[in-house]
Amino acid sequence: MKGKTNIGIELSKTEMLAIGTEVEILDSLNGYAGVVYRCKLPKGKQVMINSNKVDITDYSPYIDWEQRRYEIAKETVTAIMSNEDFYHQVLCEGAEHGQRQIQTNIARAAVIFADALIKELKKGE
Repeated sequence: MKGKTNIGIELSKTEMLAIGTEVEILDSLNGYAGVVYRCKLPKGKQVMINSNKVDITDYSPYIDWEQRRYEIAKETVTAIMSNEDFYHQVLCEGAEHGQRQIQTNIARAAVIFADALIKELKKGE
């Protein structure tokens, strides 16, 4: 989910989060002071913010694209290793680019496929 702060929030003695700051809501927790959100700030820092200080702007679920990239690449490695023709193609293309290490070629191909799939998935957002 995504939201915007509806009040200035003190992060530390020297740092304030401005009103209207967009945050990515990663999780919600019930605490002694009510519901709090675990939020990811624009620069990547994660903080806990009381739910009454954030207005939800998008109820779509949070997608951790780095985790998704890892999972896709891991599955792609398995697919490459299990398909002899594809395996040889990856090795040949790596050799053409001066890469002779098998694991480097397979890893690079897996990440390229993962990035391409994620790019397509993000088009639907």
